[in-house]
Amino acid sequence: MNLPGFSFAINTHRFLRTGLWVGLLFTAGGIPLMADYTVSPRGSDTNPGTPAKPFATLEHARDTIRRAKPPRPVTVWLRGGIFRLEKTFALTAADSNVIWRAFGSEHVSLMGGVALSAESFHPVSDPAVLARLDPAARPHILVTDLARRGVTDFGGDWPDRFRGYNGWQELFFEGKRMQLARWPNTGFAKMGKVLDRGSRPRWHEKPERPGKFRYVGERPERWLKAPEVFLDGYWCFKWYNECLKVAKIDPVEKSITFAVPHIYGVGGPSGGEFFALGLLEELDSPGEYYLDRKKGLLYFWPPAELKGKAIALSVLQKPLVTITDASHVTLRDLTFEVSRGAAIQISGGEENLIAGCTIRNLAMDAVRISEGKHNGITGCEMSHLGGGGISLSGGDRATLTPCGNFAYNNHIHHFGELYRTHHDAINLHGCGCRATHNLIHDAPHHAMDFGGNDHLVEFNEVYRVCMETDDAGAIYTGRNWAVQGTVIRYNFWHDIGGGPAVGNQAIYLDDCAAGTTCFGNVICRVGRAFLLGGGRDNIIKNNVIVDCRVPIHIDNRGIGIAKRKDENWGTLTHEFKTLPVTGALWARRYPHLPTYLTDQPGYPKYNEVENNLIVRCGNMHLAKEARELSVIRNNLKTDDDPGFVNAAAFDFTLKPGAMVFKKLPGFQPIPFAEIGPKLDEYRKTMPLLAPAISPTSRAFVGAMDVTIATRFPGMTIRYTLDGSDPTPASPIYGKPIRLTQTTTVKARTFSGHEFSDVAEGTFSAMLLGPGHGIYMSDLEPVDTFVHGGLKRDIGYTGRPITLGGTVYSKGLTTHAETRPGGGGAQVTYALAGGLEAARRFKALVGLDGSADKRGSCAFIVEVLRRGQWEKLFESPVLKGGQSPVAIDVDISGAEQIRLRVTDGGDGISSDHAVWAAAMLQ
Repeated sequence: MNLPGFSFAINTHRFLRTGLWVGLLFTAGGIPLMADYTVSPRGSDTNPGTPAKPFATLEHARDTIRRAKPPRPVTVWLRGGIFRLEKTFALTAADSNVIWRAFGSEHVSLMGGVALSAESFHPVSDPAVLARLDPAARPHILVTDLARRGVTDFGGDWPDRFRGYNGWQELFFEGKRMQLARWPNTGFAKMGKVLDRGSRPRWHEKPERPGKFRYVGERPERWLKAPEVFLDGYWCFKWYNECLKVAKIDPVEKSITFAVPHIYGVGGPSGGEFFALGLLEELDSPGEYYLDRKKGLLYFWPPAELKGKAIALSVLQKPLVTITDASHVTLRDLTFEVSRGAAIQISGGEENLIAGCTIRNLAMDAVRISEGKHNGITGCEMSHLGGGGISLSGGDRATLTPCGNFAYNNHIHHFGELYRTHHDAINLHGCGCRATHNLIHDAPHHAMDFGGNDHLVEFNEVYRVCMETDDAGAIYTGRNWAVQGTVIRYNFWHDIGGGPAVGNQAIYLDDCAAGTTCFGNVICRVGRAFLLGGGRDNIIKNNVIVDCRVPIHIDNRGIGIAKRKDENWGTLTHEFKTLPVTGALWARRYPHLPTYLTDQPGYPKYNEVENNLIVRCGNMHLAKEARELSVIRNNLKTDDDPGFVNAAAFDFTLKPGAMVFKKLPGFQPIPFAEIGPKLDEYRKTMPLLAPAISPTSRAFVGAMDVTIATRFPGMTIRYTLDGSDPTPASPIYGKPIRLTQTTTVKARTFSGHEFSDVAEGTFSAMLLGPGHGIYMSDLEPVDTFVHGGLKRDIGYTGRPITLGGTVYSKGLTTHAETRPGGGGAQVTYALAGGLEAARRFKALVGLDGSADKRGSCAFIVEVLRRGQWEKLFESPVLKGGQSPVAIDVDISGAEQIRLRVTDGGDGISSDHAVWAAAMLQ
């Protein structure tokens, strides 16, 4: 693949290899200058910078080259060791045409932190501190005085409200991020009843009023004497986290009152999860630390003996390296780590390259490339980032001139560890950026986000993202009609997190997003493959969608936005005033765009959904207007194998004679083998990917066969069935594993001494028959159509299911959704894998207590027998506050069961329809 931005690096290294780069350069006056310089942490800036007598600092090498002004490119070789950067290493236009590169295979670290010695830590003796610590933790906690180690900036006071991270020093032990003391140690606590949601600054509500809620249990009462308490969490929506200062904990009322309001107010459709952060009282497990910012004391419970271990504290708050208006600068084979700021920022210039580097253990977003042309990052390993990975922007949107800035062949994983939301692995803005052949995985929120025009996203593999959030997409854009022309093609999206309320999707074109082409993507095991939130001019073509509950969803929300002319309308149309969207250039490129404000604004028009292969999925969810005003045709939906080479091993290459080419004329083969990272000059080894476990976690009756596979040859798969992580001594997978009892299967791929992340699936053995039953909320539906998403074991508001004054721990909530012919909702389950033995379906149905006396629904149970749907039960219209109705029907011989609700004929407001204790027997 010919990528702009690589020519300089390739030509330079060809020059080195052929011996054309002589050892000395000469100035105009004939004074000899060195072509290469060497820098070593063990060198001296009084040395000449030769391999035998290297410089000590990057700055001295830079300044020497500036003074010399060599007429040809120069390489600065960095010898192994740690270069501690106390300030940003800044390169400007005067520093063009220089390669900064690790020597041979030596490990070179550019670190924005300080090393702490084991000897600097000692046991805690302060009685006041010991009194605040958990008694069980006291013997394990060590303390060090940072001021004595030269650290004096402790981040200052935290504001009353912030997102994810606020500048504190982070502690790293043996290269791993330690956890700032928190409770619970993993996961989230749940809010109790919301007593006051507070004002909502997002919508400028005045006067400002903080939220208040009841807490569950007694843990917050341990914090009463703490000088400050901060709670970080998802207070309203699970796509926006915020850390809030607590003003008051009332142990009598068991309530917590914040010092400031949450931006969206406390309590919402998917909010109510939180953790306490930065409390000495919660320093109670190995790997946690606490920083007394007033006294500069660091408290630590080490996960292992300190002696002989690497201990580092992040200090630098600014980028490690900046490249501003320089050109042809290469940073190669270097490690950037342990800093409170970013790794690298490139602004302006041309053909600057970050290649083969390792970027890890940073608090902020790692790399920002803005403006300039053909600047990029390739072959890099990026992990354990507090923020996101790579931000690309540049070009001229007004003239649609592309910048050509790129992210190619990178492995980006375990990011968003502090910020949690809206900090992506790759972010594309401006005009004409490219993200290609990257491998992205393991994050709480989006993998990619884009705005601007004419970007290319291709040949990337993305999995295990959106693992903590809801109403999110592996790749996301939305709410701007001028964002047009991006192509998303030949990517593999799989195993995206589910989300508790609305659910998540692989490709999310939110709130009327328009003008995006999605061609040849493979999407597997995602709640929704595509969600188009009422947009237009989007092309969904020639994609392969496998095992997704909803393959394609297009709604009509834009109609309401256009009628209301609300804030979303302002955002949609803002750039119509600032960009020449009706000019000749834009009109040629995006023909419908100039008419958006006059041609049925907000309607889902001109979308094209065709020639998609849909395998073992539910039905498409298409609004009436989308069906009428868009092209929906020639899509093949099947439950049979369409001709994959090896779907169990996640090889979705289609065989030359595959059925799909006959049944879907015009379908083009997808170059599946080309997806993901590639071996090249900068990437010498391939990342090890976790294997695929099939099926995914689920309940079963009797017995179940589980397969484990990898699509890459030459790998060994090892697995465990006891809940432990696989090791080199674990059994080697060779054939399907027959399960007869509840089991957690874990697996890893091994190659030599290297191994992948762990893949995991939990399979729950269930019993049918008298005295036994299987709750529907423990099963995965094959199709859903539910406003706000299907909720399992919780009510519509996220609180426990309450029906007729009784609280139920098990059940489904299915809120009616607006659709032609009257609102409704439905959930469909396949009765297979032993479930075909079920004989009865039982439930109590009615309106959840959260609806009070509002809402109205009728409940319907249908089964598929011998290819025909039969109605087994229909309730009268039930209203909020009415007594629940019992269901007990015979489902013998059914192949599927479908649970439906109507809107009662009066709209969907407050239709919190509950199927309490719904089960198969």
